Amino acid sequence: MGCIRISRVIGICTAAVMLLCAAPAGAAPVDDRQTCARASADVAIAACTRAIASRRYSGSNLAKIYKNRGNAYYDKKDYDRAIADYSEVIRLDPKYALAFYNRGLAYYDKGDLDRAIADSSEAIRLDPKHALAFYNRGIAYDAKGGVDRAIADYNEAIRLDPKLDLAFASRGYAYFSLGDFTSSASDLLRANELNYIYKASAMLWRYLAREHLAQDGAAELSANAARLKNKDWPYPVIDFYLGRRSQDAMRTAAGKPDEKCEAAFYAGEWQLLRGDKTQAKATLQIAADTCPKDFREYYGAVSELKRINTAATAAPHAPPTAPDPVADCAQAEADWKSAETLGIVAAYEDHLKRFPNCEFAVLARAKIEALKK
Repeated sequence: MGCIRISRVIGICTAAVMLLCAAPAGAAPVDDRQTCARASADVAIAACTRAIASRRYSGSNLAKIYKNRGNAYYDKKDYDRAIADYSEVIRLDPKYALAFYNRGLAYYDKGDLDRAIADSSEAIRLDPKHALAFYNRGIAYDAKGGVDRAIADYNEAIRLDPKLDLAFASRGYAYFSLGDFTSSASDLLRANELNYIYKASAMLWRYLAREHLAQDGAAELSANAARLKNKDWPYPVIDFYLGRRSQDAMRTAAGKPDEKCEAAFYAGEWQLLRGDKTQAKATLQIAADTCPKDFREYYGAVSELKRINTAATAAPHAPPTAPDPVADCAQAEADWKSAETLGIVAAYEDHLKRFPNCEFAVLARAKIEALKK
């Protein structure tokens, strides 16, 4: 797995979420219309084109042929032709929510975020229960820097579909950008529980969120990483964070330009978490300068740089106060759920170390004792 583009998280190039298509008629003989619906790429495009040229179809049937050809063009990343076909679908059937949904995706990948938002909004108006339309509008708002609006759309997508892993993941990344690391860690854990396609990256960002909360996430990261079958990028970052690979080796493992920009982000986070703000600022700036602007690592770097600069210009802080045990214990339940998910001694010991006086401490001691027998 390589980049985490905001668009890619919705499955445009990952098969996690397919363009929504109506099923072809099952009883009709095989013809160009059925080939158009069932095939892909050039085969589908040729069949759809012949079906359109035959003038045998009209109304909703013709709209579906244009939609299927638009999907095939979309899969080939020929977004202009895809948009043209989806526009024809809308002309033929102005109440076809999926046509607005699909055209919005194409506009998004073209970088036309305003039109992507407009089409997603129309899909929502026509179908208020369309969870993915809320999700897709959310990623467009996210890409425009409207994180609060994005989170509101992710919230609605999750309300409509509580198992939409993509929405949990994107909301987790958005919370990270806002500096709400508790919510970020919780959402990224839930995304992976729901079989999020980019498991390694969600593990890394959850680890970073927990480290920002002064929680030791190494035991959890190690246990989760052991379940990964794919050791390709960004797995070298996991090795680096767990002390199994040097920073130079991690950055050398990043062979592609996109991976190199991501490596800069992860190295900058490591420096920041260890208090080296000067070096972290320089390294995160590399990520901000070199990562494509639809990469999560770009937004992560930009948000961290803002926090560093804000802290540098803020008035001197008052002397630190003693930790608030009530506030500390408020985080215990989420951490306990994480420990229960892992079910290993190290996770329970880590929980007990950080929350020795909170409600789950007795259970943690019992779990440790039972597992060590």
